[in-house]
Amino acid sequence: MIRCNNLELSKKTVYTTLLRLGVSAAVLVWLFSQTDTATVLETFGRLPLVIWVVSVFFFLTLCLLAATRWFLLSGILGLPGQWFTYVGYYFIGQFFNLFMPTSVGGDFFKILFVSKGQQSGLLVSTCGVIADRFIGLLTMFLTGTIAVLMYPGEILPGKNEWLLYCGAFVIVGLLFFVPFLYYLLRTFRSSISEELVLLRTIWQYPAVLIKIAGLSVALNSILISIIIVLATSIGIDVHPSYFFAIFPLTAIVTVLPFSFNGMGLREGAFVYLLSLQNVPFEKALSLSLCLFVVQCSAGFAGGIAYAIGLHKKTID
Repeated sequence: MIRCNNLELSKKTVYTTLLRLGVSAAVLVWLFSQTDTATVLETFGRLPLVIWVVSVFFFLTLCLLAATRWFLLSGILGLPGQWFTYVGYYFIGQFFNLFMPTSVGGDFFKILFVSKGQQSGLLVSTCGVIADRFIGLLTMFLTGTIAVLMYPGEILPGKNEWLLYCGAFVIVGLLFFVPFLYYLLRTFRSSISEELVLLRTIWQYPAVLIKIAGLSVALNSILISIIIVLATSIGIDVHPSYFFAIFPLTAIVTVLPFSFNGMGLREGAFVYLLSLQNVPFEKALSLSLCLFVVQCSAGFAGGIAYAIGLHKKTID
């Protein structure tokens, strides 16, 4: 019976993966059918080498900051390990992200590496990765909302009042959501899952949380700066605040379980959102592909780390 169930699960996984690949392929084919491929390729060729080098350097720096944030969160939860070990695991996770069905698939391997496959450590390591992702997404929405509030006219001209109301609603919601979640964890401890109760530990270390918040703002700012540099080099003239506003939306699209690693959906989101600023189809598609290539640099670095067996390094 177990063997039969495993076989059915394996078939389901294969079918799901093939479906996601089909969706990604279909969207990409449609996107390229709507654009001049030669223009997109020419954009890649005209991008100066120094821009590629600077973008990759800062993206790798961003990954180091993200790994540090994960390391700090893991320390709060009582997980052992040195900073360098977590950096290695983080990059290896980025490597597996290139081949996993979703853009967060590498998190599964990060959990396994930290827990070493032991049941007792799976829960804590899972909480560490979930908290890391949650804080990152929260920071993106917070900085994006601040950009909307500061430059509403640059986001969607003519929609200033509507954007201000939405931005204020999101800010108030974020400010009240975290304390409300903490209240729920304290009040309903006996009726919620052990995972959520464990996450309550994080709020007992405010000094570390301040460091984590600072790292989150820094790495998000670096990421948007990379996008701005690439966009400017391609010839996209859009106010910087717009990228802070739209990137959280593209980030959510990439983790939706409808495509393979967000491919196709990510490019489609960039094309649509930049079209609202009258950015040509070819330039928007080129920007998305350039950013993807830069992001792959962390995956390549993780591949080297995996090849030399860094994942076998003890976490103690």
